[in-house]
Amino acid sequence: MVTQSIVYSDQMAPSNEINIDTTIINRRDLPSNIPLEQATINLNKEKNAKLDNNSLSKGITVVSGYIIRMSGNTCQLYIAWSGTDPIHIWRASNIRVTNLSLLNPYTYLIVNNFYQRTTAAATGTCYVSAINIPTSESRANVYASTLQAYYLSFDWRSALINNGTVVIN
Repeated sequence: MVTQSIVYSDQMAPSNEINIDTTIINRRDLPSNIPLEQATINLNKEKNAKLDNNSLSKGITVVSGYIIRMSGNTCQLYIAWSGTDPIHIWRASNIRVTNLSLLNPYTYLIVNNFYQRTTAAATGTCYVSAINIPTSESRANVYASTLQAYYLSFDWRSALINNGTVVIN
């Protein structure tokens, strides 16, 4: 069994990192008739074809949150990604999971100063936290503020997760 621990950013030494924007899209927006890896390669080719010679070529990474129900109310939240360049670390100022109700909103999880190393890979998952969600709920909203990924080939890049509904598997 592999276990991962959360290291909060206030435990890390300060640095002079540069944040570079990257393209992050929702998996639901990709064609469903081809494999995810091929879809990201195709998008990368289209994007690079539009860049002029003075532009910095940037890879495309598809990022989503997902929740797995372990037993009863106990669930686990993960960040999943697939792209063309290896990611080694994820960090965010705030990650929040809420119910879908507009009349009776409820927050199941708030993680501040999230910082998590993961096996460097172009496609993978990163454990965020255990979470208690009632068995009566089959979906939840996942939000991430100031989400960033550390790419081995590019350093830190700001990431925008498409905040939205996640099906609890």
